[in-house]
Amino acid sequence: MIQTKEAKAGSLPRKSPSVAAIARECGLSTASVSRALNGHPSVSEDNRARVLAAAEKLGYRPDPVLKRFFAVARSGGTRTVVFLIDPVVHRYVLAGKPFYTRIMLGLQGALKEQGLHMLVSNAATDVLPDGNLYAIAEGIAGGIVAETPDRELIERLARHAPVTTLNAESRVEGVDSAIPDVEHCAEQQIGMLANLGHRRIACFRQRAPSGVPSGWQDRRFWSAYEAQCRQLGFPLPASYLEPISFGPNEHVSAIAAFLARTFRGEDRPTAILTYDAYAGELIRQLADRGLSVPRDVSIMGYDDDADKADCSLPLTTYRQNFEEMAKVAAALLKTRMADPGRATQTAAVQGSIIVRESSGPCPDVSAQNQGSMDASRERVTNR
Repeated sequence: MIQTKEAKAGSLPRKSPSVAAIARECGLSTASVSRALNGHPSVSEDNRARVLAAAEKLGYRPDPVLKRFFAVARSGGTRTVVFLIDPVVHRYVLAGKPFYTRIMLGLQGALKEQGLHMLVSNAATDVLPDGNLYAIAEGIAGGIVAETPDRELIERLARHAPVTTLNAESRVEGVDSAIPDVEHCAEQQIGMLANLGHRRIACFRQRAPSGVPSGWQDRRFWSAYEAQCRQLGFPLPASYLEPISFGPNEHVSAIAAFLARTFRGEDRPTAILTYDAYAGELIRQLADRGLSVPRDVSIMGYDDDADKADCSLPLTTYRQNFEEMAKVAAALLKTRMADPGRATQTAAVQGSIIVRESSGPCPDVSAQNQGSMDASRERVTNR
């Protein structure tokens, strides 16, 4: 039935208050309230009476569908897994952002293939004070797939249940990881640009100063980028390798400083590697300098996230294979649940380049450097 805007407010069904609302009314934890509502023997008669009185006062009505699900989950034990995501990703998933929905649906399908159910949890609200998750503490779920880089949180969770991280590197003993193959991305992007005649390839990603911790993807990417450029004999002037550090919503000024530095002198790049989120601003600032993409400079992104690209033309980018990554994560977790003591594993999953309109041939390829370009192409092709 579709409700029209003209429907009276009184005719709409009243939403039942949540367990959290009852917990606030009683001054108890949500876990205690849930136990009381489900007749758990560990709850005292006094607390049970308080909870039932508060539920009656607030008009609480249990959801029969959820009740059946949790009953099945409890009886099945480890057949249910929690997908734990940080609050930003949680917000994007609720908003239906395609990039993040791909991750969630990929994992849901992968877990189903392993005979496992999935619950979604928010790392900001669903972690108990002792570092456990409510679903684990209640015996509803027997494992966790975590999409968060928070090492301290992962360590706390791993004390209570098997954990595998998805799209996030874990350096916690006993916690497996399924991550994108960032090194493969750098090699493929530089290889494609080399085949188009580019030799001066710069990179706009976070690059921490020496001795300062950095994000794992950026750290791995920069290492592979430098190694690949050196192998192909491409120039790496100091202006390309200076630290790039900026906070949220500070990328505009960081891009301006990056372009001012790299477009001085003879080593100005003919191609730039970046994240999708920064590609649009790079294209705009290059245009302000009288440079056109891809005629003068090729731009290649990372993520294949159309919501973040905000580009004036379709962006060539590296698309992560979240579906395969999810399958690997589900298999790793199921194995870990069956054999908690086995050696820690990290699996890197390769993605692919999606060629669109922001990349093209190097603008200054000439007969004089054609020989070196052919040699570079041969080395890349033989990898």
